Amino acid sequence: MKTLLFLLLICSSLFATTDELLLVIGNNVGLSDEIPLRYADSDARRMYETLLELGSVDKDRGYLLLNKNKNTILYSFRDMAGRVKELKKQGSIVEILIYYSGHGGNDAFHIQGEELPMDTVRNFFSTMDADLKILIADACYSGALYTDKGGRVGNAHDIKWDNELRVKGSVILSSSSAGELSQESQDLKGSLFTHYFISGLRGAADFDNDRKVSLWEGFTYTQRNIARHSLKSGNTAQTPGFDFNITGTENITLTSLANGKAFAEVTISAEDTLITIALPAGQYLIQHAESRAIFLAQADLTWGGTKEINPAILKPYPIDILSGKGGAGLRYKPFSIAWSGWIIRDFLLHNGFFALNEVSCSFEGFNLGGSLKAGYGRDKISGTYMSVDRNFISVAGQMRYFQLRRSRWIWFHSASTRVVVVRQEAKRPDETAIRTAGYPAIPVQWGQTMGLGVGTGVQFNLPWSLFFTSGIEPTLLVSRDTAGEFLYEGRLPLQLEFGLKF
Repeated sequence: MKTLLFLLLICSSLFATTDELLLVIGNNVGLSDEIPLRYADSDARRMYETLLELGSVDKDRGYLLLNKNKNTILYSFRDMAGRVKELKKQGSIVEILIYYSGHGGNDAFHIQGEELPMDTVRNFFSTMDADLKILIADACYSGALYTDKGGRVGNAHDIKWDNELRVKGSVILSSSSAGELSQESQDLKGSLFTHYFISGLRGAADFDNDRKVSLWEGFTYTQRNIARHSLKSGNTAQTPGFDFNITGTENITLTSLANGKAFAEVTISAEDTLITIALPAGQYLIQHAESRAIFLAQADLTWGGTKEINPAILKPYPIDILSGKGGAGLRYKPFSIAWSGWIIRDFLLHNGFFALNEVSCSFEGFNLGGSLKAGYGRDKISGTYMSVDRNFISVAGQMRYFQLRRSRWIWFHSASTRVVVVRQEAKRPDETAIRTAGYPAIPVQWGQTMGLGVGTGVQFNLPWSLFFTSGIEPTLLVSRDTAGEFLYEGRLPLQLEFGLKF
């Protein structure tokens, strides 16, 4: 009888279902004297979407609370506890993951002007009847969740991601130790901890290349990168930590790349390794930093497709035209304003040289760029019996194709379309005498001309986000006179351009 009962217990454990519950909380607003965070809610949303997309949590068992008050969060705690009890009564193996991103203090989380004591969170977490419990806190002083009860802050060498995985018990991960601040990055549009943790979950932390990311792989990847970031930037130290009380030998798998919808295969040339990252379909900016230049590329990830990212597709940009904010990274400056001076020769009518001054606003992509230009110029045509003063107002649109990039200069080809409004005033050498004799003045004439031009040039990138451009753009202008005849003008302009990128 005892043998039969033992076999029944084994069978029931083998065929028990595993149910996972997820609670993700993001809150930008802390106490009244604290500056609101910018990205706690977006960090929480990205964590929620990543775990639903690549994890094994059903959407109807995931809670997402953004900028909710303390009472709403406590209600969700109680609701989750009730669902755990219900599932346990049904014989399920229950695993829960709770993530919090927001303000924190030495002994409480700060939520919408109120304090949620860490003792309350600890008691809730410890009394939950789930088989496996994971708590991840991305907040200042979040290490106080476990240091008050004898936990420890883990260093990188303390974590062995290949054999620390467990099936039962509890794990607490914190973004910083009990006496440290956690950092946000404007450039990453998120906190350092959550940025690296999500990057790891999406495949960057798949150290053993089994297309699965475990809890310890994700934490180790995050810890290493935050330490590297702190060393490079010189910012305040931030040391992620952990506390665990677990038994068993199986891996705690948080995400599986097999659940991904689009993939980027990134070749790390220094290590000669290939990393597969699972991402939502869309357009992405790839960035690689070196001492004097940033190498950038754009990648379009289609649903179900794989895009290879290797050093050959990266194009160099000088450090000066990228902005660093918070030391977390660099952002390319695609916009610019500029002044252009054109020295123009009419190669059809041979009317001499004249100058055109323009201002422009431009956008520079990876292979193509465009600009809108507006300018003013004037010239004078002199003859034996008459001289003509002409004033030009020019509006143009230009497209540029970047043929060759180096960190300090770019060779490009251009094509433009231009509309020119002309005010023309004719004068005779003896105009005063002719008017005295009763002859009328020659009326001022207005007209317009349109044209197309193609050219080539070189842009030199200077320090402090400045640039200088030199190029030529032969242009053919066409207009009609009062008799309906077409008139053609050929312009050979030499461009000198100075501008600022932002």
